Amino acid sequence: MSTWKNLTCILFVLASLSLAAQFAPQPSPDAKYQVTVIGDVHFDALDFHTGDAPISAGRARERERNLAMWKEASKKLLSTAGKQTNGKSAFVIQLGDICQGDADTPELQEKLLGTAFSTVKRYFPSLPLVVVKGNHDVRLLRSQNGNPPYQKAMLPLIAKELHAKHLEDGNYAFRNGRDLFIAVDGFVGAEKVTEFVRKMLDKHKDTRHVVLLTHLPLLPVATGNPFWRLPAADEIAAMLESRNALVLAAHTHTYSLVERKSPRGRIVQLVTTSMGNAWSNGHALEPSMDWKQYVEAASAAQASKGEKQLNDFKLILGNGDFSGTIFKQKSGFTVLNFDDKSIQIRIFTDDSGTPAFLKKLKF
Repeated sequence: MSTWKNLTCILFVLASLSLAAQFAPQPSPDAKYQVTVIGDVHFDALDFHTGDAPISAGRARERERNLAMWKEASKKLLSTAGKQTNGKSAFVIQLGDICQGDADTPELQEKLLGTAFSTVKRYFPSLPLVVVKGNHDVRLLRSQNGNPPYQKAMLPLIAKELHAKHLEDGNYAFRNGRDLFIAVDGFVGAEKVTEFVRKMLDKHKDTRHVVLLTHLPLLPVATGNPFWRLPAADEIAAMLESRNALVLAAHTHTYSLVERKSPRGRIVQLVTTSMGNAWSNGHALEPSMDWKQYVEAASAAQASKGEKQLNDFKLILGNGDFSGTIFKQKSGFTVLNFDDKSIQIRIFTDDSGTPAFLKKLKF
């Protein structure tokens, strides 16, 4: 399966809440295939920063980190992922923050986004590259939510990969056989995202697996700020639980695998990180905290900010029964294997070809 057409794939793209495109027939219900998942990569280069405008100390440290890791480590990570999965995977998912952002002008931000896309694509030349919008992708030097450059530079590239004429924003969906993939845009408003997910789930009730693609996590996994999640996260999570969905997220720069159960069903959230500064050979993916330890650490962090912060966190925890693991910082890429009854997760954190973590989710 080296091209999109060979996927026997049905693609649905939302344009003004209408069906925009439909491709070839579905494969058999028990079709097996593989998908490559890449997390944050934060591509950056000095070409997109004139140096005339001052930046904060924090952004300066991030820029220094990115420039250093893109000299070698990030390239090795993506090269390893490409060598291992090209010709085997059906497509590649990049979960947002494909670039660092912070470009000096909107025009430079457009060039940064385009260069970041072509750079990642270079490692997967035979596979469609599906990109999710991240907060850094819309972060300009003087704006925290600069959508126009993304609209102009990135959306046409994604549409081309999907063989679609147009994408209105970062909310789009496609099917591979009976499996539904919903990409959401966390930077266009909660109501729009929620309505999109609801319509896609209603339209596609004959699914085998449902997978949500989001940059911002749906379930809390960051200790310092468990509230930085997808807008309307709990409402969307409730809808997805009834479909026993898998959520693929990024943003935290730390691998985690968390499950939430309720009377409605369950969702499993996998956070993938592909930051070059944490990529090196010979290091396993090791647990940092189980869910109980995470709740204790996050609760203490919120309590230090005030009673309201702590109570708001408790409200999130009251939406279901949680379990899972947050891992120590280590970057890599994820390979998912889909079949009729399960989705197998394989996480690779070096170039050995041996998974650092393996788990089969049964449905």
